Amino acid sequence: MVMGIIRLILALEVLIYHLPNNSYFDYIGMNGSIIVNGFFIISGFFIALVINEKYFKKEGKSYFLFITNRFLKLYPAYFITLIFAIIVSIIGFLIINNWIFLQSYFDQNLNIYSLLIFCFANISMIGINTISFFSVNPITGQLFFTGTPESNAINFIFITQAWAVSIELIFYFIAPFILRKKISILVGLLVSSFFLRVLLYYFGFSDNPWRDRFFPTELVFFMLGAVVYKIYKVYNLKNFINSGNVLLYIVPLINIAFIFFYQYFPDKTFLYFSIKEWIFYGLLTISLPIMFLLSNNMKKIDRFTAELSYPIFLSQVVILNLVAIFINFNVHDNIAKTLTIILTVLFSLIITKCLMDPIEKIRQKRIEKTRLDKK
Repeated sequence: MVMGIIRLILALEVLIYHLPNNSYFDYIGMNGSIIVNGFFIISGFFIALVINEKYFKKEGKSYFLFITNRFLKLYPAYFITLIFAIIVSIIGFLIINNWIFLQSYFDQNLNIYSLLIFCFANISMIGINTISFFSVNPITGQLFFTGTPESNAINFIFITQAWAVSIELIFYFIAPFILRKKISILVGLLVSSFFLRVLLYYFGFSDNPWRDRFFPTELVFFMLGAVVYKIYKVYNLKNFINSGNVLLYIVPLINIAFIFFYQYFPDKTFLYFSIKEWIFYGLLTISLPIMFLLSNNMKKIDRFTAELSYPIFLSQVVILNLVAIFINFNVHDNIAKTLTIILTVLFSLIITKCLMDPIEKIRQKRIEKTRLDKK
């Protein structure tokens, strides 16, 4: 269940990051972008595993099944959260005369093309990361490329943190074509993506949206997970990890401790990068095979905690704005933050049990049916 717990911890860390002052009772935790990159590393490992072991390598319908199954996993919870965001916006208008997530649409006149693009991105999740590179012309309402931290088009996206999900979707579309390749190909992609990141930082593109919303440079994190999966399989690390060496199991614990105490560690930079940040990426990467094998012993609990992390990640800002309608954070800061965390977890539990669990059964049946058809 370790894999699920680490995802849940990371989702809660993102929640703390989104709270006012990015803290909870003086606990700051980790930067949201770093946490998302951690999710990408885990995703790289897991997607490499399912593509190589769960879906048929030569089955013509394999690609369609993989893509639609991933979409089934991500979209329903997103759609419910999107509807909830609209409801919260209406409540905000009725109580405090603020449309919350819809406010930008009332403050800015959009031309028809911009409006259609925003509607498509909000409804489909596709392209939200790309939206982050654009702004809206205040006179014509037309989208134009800016690529700076001041780019404001993201204000028209209801679930703004879903930029990370849209990057996941890009990875899913290309994953079946690259994750079955030799490890040398994956390492080549990893190095290329990292080198491009260094190049962009060198030329001054080290802030958002270039920092964490440009897929070619985010690919390095997916590849870290994918490469460690290949090493795990090629060198048969399963037997080595299961050999009973207790020291190996300390690695995930060190990783979890590093997350909790991240804010207290000193930091230095090297090649424009935070050394502390990349130590986290390294610890998480080498922990993945160990956490995966430990999770296999308690699959139900691990799956539940892993599933719970996704709606927590999606809904936290919506819940935060809902609480802010009724409670002044400046006056009742810790009470409002605690209520936000509790309501986010409760909302996510309902989404997980009532929506994601039944859909997961459908997803597994689709895979099983394909296997039976193959036989």
